[in-house]
Amino acid sequence: MRQIQLYKVLISVILFSLAFSKHVKPNGKEELYKLSGISNNSTRSYYKLDDNGLSYSNFKKYVKNGENAVFKIISRSQIAPNSNSKKSFGYKLIIKKGKKTIFSKELKYNKRASNVSSSKQKGFYFTEAGFWIEELKITDKTKIILKPLSGSSDAFIRLVVEESKGRKTKDSKKIKTLNRNKSYSIKFDNNDSKVNKSRNWIIIDNKYGEKFKIEGPATIRVFSRYMIDNNADKNLDSYVMKFYEDEKWVSEFDVNIVKSVKNARIVNKGFDDYDLSKFKSFYYNVPSGTHYYTVKIPVASEDNKFIFKVEEYEIK
Repeated sequence: MRQIQLYKVLISVILFSLAFSKHVKPNGKEELYKLSGISNNSTRSYYKLDDNGLSYSNFKKYVKNGENAVFKIISRSQIAPNSNSKKSFGYKLIIKKGKKTIFSKELKYNKRASNVSSSKQKGFYFTEAGFWIEELKITDKTKIILKPLSGSSDAFIRLVVEESKGRKTKDSKKIKTLNRNKSYSIKFDNNDSKVNKSRNWIIIDNKYGEKFKIEGPATIRVFSRYMIDNNADKNLDSYVMKFYEDEKWVSEFDVNIVKSVKNARIVNKGFDDYDLSKFKSFYYNVPSGTHYYTVKIPVASEDNKFIFKVEEYEIK
């Protein structure tokens, strides 16, 4: 039940509408399965994840170049009909920007049987679906790669892409770091010439990073802003943020620095000489159980100083 609730929250928080939803075909001639029983009078296209894996690129056919898009990876495995047990399966997700890997994670699911079937594989049904959601900026170099896990049952994959729109954060909880470092508030102008405030930002400027704990399943959103030193001869054009789960590297974000057009700045004393960049953010799906996350910079450098905060969406 909790996993079903999580899925509903993911859809309501991350996806803006079912009106725009396009199935993405993998590169090459992959084995196609038409699954029925998901929707009343239609089938859904899934592709078998074989030893060679699945790769996806050329996303400009679905979303304009330079715009953000939300990718939903739906996975299932085959299971005997009327089975009362669960089936374990999974895959490795790799996201690349050119030759550089920006995200890598093994995803594992343990699902019960469903009423989903395929005429191509008679006598078998498919499990309930496992979901993973990623928000990416579309470029010519964006590539999604799925690889089978050693010893895992066969996985069948459907990739859907949707446009990315605004987010609602009013129902979210603010997360504090484990070492309880001092938090900061920022203020910025809104469209009505009034000043808004945002709290619970943490400054990160050391190689050890900042850690926080999340109880899954949950969805978190990580925000960051670069601290622009007005007294410096030169500021960076971009900053790098590394993200770890349970001490294992998950992703690295290379963020272009664009000064805030809403005059964002830190409210606390001692920061009058700093302006802030526009915020950047990413979503992350926390699996079941207790997990520890770390935000780091690549090197201990004052030039790479930025602030970040984490919000967790409640499951209702």
